[in-house]
Amino acid sequence: MKVAIYHEHADGVVGGAEYVVAVIAEALSHEHAVDIIHHKPELTTAALERAYGTDVSRVGLRYVAKDRTSNAWTNPWRRYRRERARYEEAGRGYDLYIASVHDVPPFCPAPRGALFIYFPYFDRHATWPWVRDGRGAKRTIRRLYANWEWRRRFGGYQVAMSCSAFSRDYTRRWWDVESEAVYAPAATEIDTRDAKRDTILSVGRFATGGTSKNQLELMTAFADFGPRVAPGWTYKTVGGLSDNPADLAYLDRVRAAGAGVTTQILPNVSREQLTALYGEARIFWHGAGLTAPDDPLLMEHFGIVTVEAMSAGCVPVVIARGGQPEIVEHGVSGFLWSTLDELKEYSARLTSSPELLTRMSAAARERAQTFSKAAFVRRVTEALRPLLQ
Repeated sequence: MKVAIYHEHADGVVGGAEYVVAVIAEALSHEHAVDIIHHKPELTTAALERAYGTDVSRVGLRYVAKDRTSNAWTNPWRRYRRERARYEEAGRGYDLYIASVHDVPPFCPAPRGALFIYFPYFDRHATWPWVRDGRGAKRTIRRLYANWEWRRRFGGYQVAMSCSAFSRDYTRRWWDVESEAVYAPAATEIDTRDAKRDTILSVGRFATGGTSKNQLELMTAFADFGPRVAPGWTYKTVGGLSDNPADLAYLDRVRAAGAGVTTQILPNVSREQLTALYGEARIFWHGAGLTAPDDPLLMEHFGIVTVEAMSAGCVPVVIARGGQPEIVEHGVSGFLWSTLDELKEYSARLTSSPELLTRMSAAARERAQTFSKAAFVRRVTEALRPLLQ
């Protein structure tokens, strides 16, 4: 069977969504001809293998320039023809089309289709043109057309998966689409033969757009916590960094917040370096959603890096928002916090008790296996089974 996996992201920073696509492609390529259709001109199979340790040697990459023209609703018929044709050529000839998306998926160009939804990026019930917004014949026609197009788009996909129960619930609430929670995969075979050190680690993109990982707030918290409560401990924050001036300026602010305390800021580390950092850290901090408590878009929709850290024996002390509470069993395999004061309190318990650290580290390792790459592949292939026969 010929399978296309469409990846909607076009930015230059590699993240969790690319890992999901690579793992699905790797798994299916053993029995099927698989191509990844993408918008990243710099993306190569070597880059995917280097970043994630996936074997995509049997997978083809098909670059398609991102269509950035207006999606105007002024002429429904013209819009329909344009939207149908947008990815039809790139998707022609495939038996199964898997769309990996945050936004409304393209019309499915294959006889069979499946969705992997990271998170629905808008509430259809509050957004024009799907909702009643003013009167008039033109607006009524556009609204009727928009709802018709919505049904046609999603009608081409027979299977829908979401990366977490958090995402599944919002997909149902905002999009009226039923999906199965299939937890995103994490690398859980982290080599931790090296001795642990008194290190706290954070992992996430240094980016001003999209979901902020709130490195500035975490660095500020450590600048207070480290010297006062945990002298001798080091805080390391790592993650992807683009050449966007705003992102570079943000990194400078994070660096300034950690001046005078024992910290390391490491952008764009290799997979080997990241694995080593997981191996040496005792505690893992994550704060996505801290500065946007009422916006689910800006929370961690699952938390791949949290699982990876746990698999290496890092005890997670992570924010109790988004998909993180589905990963961490509070007080057993880690701690969930709502304020920076709680973050520091739970971290103080760990840094002051080697016995507690050891016990929770073992529990974190065990819990991480629930979200392993192998478990993800089993769930995905089971969900796709009706379409692969």
